[in-house]
Amino acid sequence: MTRKTFLPFIIVTIILFSSCNGNKNKEKYAKLPEELANLCIQIDENPQDASAYSKRAQYYLKTNLLDSAYYDAYMALKFDSANPERYIFLADLFFMQAQFENSEEILEKAYSKAPKNVDVIMKLAEIQLYYKRYTEMNDFLNKALDIDNRNPQAFFMKGYAYKEQGDTMNAIRNYNKAVDQNPAYYDAYIQLGLLYHARHNPVALDYYNNALNVQPQSIEAHYNIAMFYQETGNFQKAKDRYQMILQINKNHKWSYHNLGWIAMENENKLDEAIDDFSKALAIDKNFMEAAYNRGVAYEKKGDKKMAVESYNLALKINPEFEMALQRIHVLEVRKGK
Repeated sequence: MTRKTFLPFIIVTIILFSSCNGNKNKEKYAKLPEELANLCIQIDENPQDASAYSKRAQYYLKTNLLDSAYYDAYMALKFDSANPERYIFLADLFFMQAQFENSEEILEKAYSKAPKNVDVIMKLAEIQLYYKRYTEMNDFLNKALDIDNRNPQAFFMKGYAYKEQGDTMNAIRNYNKAVDQNPAYYDAYIQLGLLYHARHNPVALDYYNNALNVQPQSIEAHYNIAMFYQETGNFQKAKDRYQMILQINKNHKWSYHNLGWIAMENENKLDEAIDDFSKALAIDKNFMEAAYNRGVAYEKKGDKKMAVESYNLALKINPEFEMALQRIHVLEVRKGK
């Protein structure tokens, strides 16, 4: 694979973003935030302090000054090139900016220096998973497990890869290994719930509730439970769960939308449905599904004018929304009769 090396970018960054490095006049740092000023002074006093560069890079990352973070990450690596953590941080920066080839390149350099470092191996496995190189990913994960067989993230990644390949049984088996090793592995519980959810198997609820034991305020887990109840015909429990979500987050638009859907499709409470769809639209004026379904509710109610208005709103959001175009066409034809 031909790769674009990261070094020219780093050299340019060094020139452009060495704003406080090398400045011996401490008074010039007075206008900087205290944390940043102290790090700049520390680097001035010891220009080869890799730890200070690393801390300042983390500060820049936290404050979204990514170019400066790149510069300091590179300087930390320059002065501490035997430390795998310096490579990992720089690789993570590249990955965050979708510079995946550069991220893989720097990790391979780290691996050549520290082939037994589990963190480096796991990062390389993540890159392989991103590229869907499942065989290579498994090779790295197995190396990590050979070094330490207690690695819930490795089993989670194996499960995720199997899921992507459609191998549900092996996905479940590896996700379960992940939670066996880490009973607080929230993401693994969610993934297990989703796999059973797809089969309408109530075991999904057990896994979602396990996720809630880890993160009791998780909107994701609550919403998945509500959707399971809705999809399996337990509409009252679904409604109760949507109301619970709205107590946690009053602006959760999909809870209002789905409450409206249940009111319209399963309870024939059209005014209630219209109200719920309108609440969803008040939260997000570009909520196309809520606009369209409010039109459906108006149409079911016999209010063609308001139905067309809602359908037109859906089309304003997405001019190519075929279902809204069809409903307006039908209503206009009927109007002409």
